[in-house]
Amino acid sequence: MSLQTRTETVPADEVLNELDAETGLSDEAKQALAGAAANGGSLEKNTTWREVSPTSIEKGAGWVMAFLENFRQLLDAGITTHEMKIVAYVLEKMEYGNLVCLSQTATAQDFGCSQQAISKHFKSLEKRGFFVKKDRHLFVNSTIFAKGLATRMDKQRRQHLTAAQDTRGGKFKATIKVKKSKP
Repeated sequence: MSLQTRTETVPADEVLNELDAETGLSDEAKQALAGAAANGGSLEKNTTWREVSPTSIEKGAGWVMAFLENFRQLLDAGITTHEMKIVAYVLEKMEYGNLVCLSQTATAQDFGCSQQAISKHFKSLEKRGFFVKKDRHLFVNSTIFAKGLATRMDKQRRQHLTAAQDTRGGKFKATIKVKKSKP
């Protein structure tokens, strides 16, 4: 991979049109640069060129985002190896927005155990903070794991992701900020 970088000093007012573009700059940084332009200042501008190859997730690959500090908290809560297997199973099956639509009977069949055993594990995982029950729905706690990006979800799935947030009174850190959609 080749990498080329060029640094130049330019009058701040020459880069004002670039500030309106999606540059990844924070609003505060854009304001500071606009202030420098208004005062007739100069800016150092670095431009980097590099080869990139397209990346994507393999179609059909299961994935979730894990918030590691909260995941460690869950592990420290003492979940068993069998419960961890159930966690992996649920993460594979959950919908975008963290909604869980699983029957404990079908889950028990997939694990080759009784429905009562699965029920016991689900209750244990809920007690430890993995599951969140809200409005008669079951969610995976989105402060630990999240499936999907809120910016790419429809309104209902964003609402599910928000409903799935449970910090357990500070045990888990808040991790997802879901912006309200425009009407």
